[in-house]
Amino acid sequence: MLNGPPLERVWKVNIDGSAFGKPSPTGIGGVICSWKGKVLLMFPKNVGVKDSNLVELLEVVETLTIVANANIDLLLTSLLKVTPTSSQLGSKKMKNITFVHILKEADHFANSLAKMGVHTSCYFVAWL
Repeated sequence: MLNGPPLERVWKVNIDGSAFGKPSPTGIGGVICSWKGKVLLMFPKNVGVKDSNLVELLEVVETLTIVANANIDLLLTSLLKVTPTSSQLGSKKMKNITFVHILKEADHFANSLAKMGVHTSCYFVAWL
């Protein structure tokens, strides 16, 4: 587990999904920070009525879609207990991705964005 800054030239990505049942309305959210701790991007997104297990994969795919053209290493932290395979990620190729499982308590910001995503009707991505 990791709850500190990543190595130099690595973006730290915190993502989470939110569901209020199985299946139910769901949302995903994430925040990307530089190795210096500066927030670079944040997003909430409604992903419709889905199974909560599928939402966990969608949060990873959505994040990789957003940063697909960035030539940077990623440290992706999430509540995922299983790392997605390259076939599940499809054509989402990054320079280097490290997946780290974190506890729910360490991810309040991404969790709040995911809950916001459940209740939003538009897609919002903010590069800061």
